Amino acid sequence: MASAFHLSDRFDKTLPHHGSISTLWNNMWRPAASKGVHPFADARVEDFEPIFVELEKKGINDGYLEEYTETFQPYGAALVKQAENAEKAGDTKIAEDLYLRAAAVYRIGRFPYIINEKQQKSWERQKKYYVKGSSLGQFPILEVDIPHVHALAGRDGSAIPAYLCLPKVQASVRLPLLLMINGLDGYRTESSAWTKFACCHGWALLSLEIPGTGDCPAAADDPLSPDRLFRSVLDWVKLDDRIDENNVVAWGRSTGAYYALRLAHVNAQQVKGAVVQGLGCHRVFEEEWLRHVDQFEYSFKYVPLAVPAHDSLSSDKGF
Repeated sequence: MASAFHLSDRFDKTLPHHGSISTLWNNMWRPAASKGVHPFADARVEDFEPIFVELEKKGINDGYLEEYTETFQPYGAALVKQAENAEKAGDTKIAEDLYLRAAAVYRIGRFPYIINEKQQKSWERQKKYYVKGSSLGQFPILEVDIPHVHALAGRDGSAIPAYLCLPKVQASVRLPLLLMINGLDGYRTESSAWTKFACCHGWALLSLEIPGTGDCPAAADDPLSPDRLFRSVLDWVKLDDRIDENNVVAWGRSTGAYYALRLAHVNAQQVKGAVVQGLGCHRVFEEEWLRHVDQFEYSFKYVPLAVPAHDSLSSDKGF
């Protein structure tokens, strides 16, 4: 079919990793895990080899199945046990690494989107051990609940969970802030590399989720909820005497880049700029794209992830 998208004849083809966990692991995810890049931040490839062998043996090829998530749990627990033993022995650096590796296992266990209780539990474990590991590192994470002062009653939640990390400076110094806005499948628990980078360069980093994902309180079915969300965040920044409210930059990854761009437009007087990394906007929300996107390069089906996170699509497009 003729298409306005730059995929030529690939627009109607299904890539081979769909329906094959072995192909996904060998062709796409093992190389990513070997490098520790998305979606394998803080990971070690050797932690995942036996998991994917087991998934293949069980014939589990769908990341949305509870059986998929359950397979990861004992492997994460084993790493936690090693981390606890290292911490008791005073091997702080080893414990930090092991806790973060455990969090990475739980992360892929709840990947790509939380639609069932098993995934929710894996997400809770990921948060617990990500914070535990980070607390042992050079720049400990502070868990903050930002008051959602612009919340719409009965629609939005009352608090915005976020992670804040601060470089070591004199208490009187107000810090520039990187406001990290995460994507559809990447949450605030995957920011350790960016956190260290920011803090080593003298920046504070605040990481949070976008509407419809993670712990974000913004109503996913309200197109105006993101603007309320970020107004509350920026108001909180003004009141925090650790942060220079005149030196804030939004940094959005993947779908978070769309929100970073939107934030910078709506709140142009309150941010110095926006870094939009892997930006998705305009036609990625159109029906023609969404009718085909499940067969493209995304690890699993994309629509079960994208539509709940942008809930108004369900009625607008009939998904």
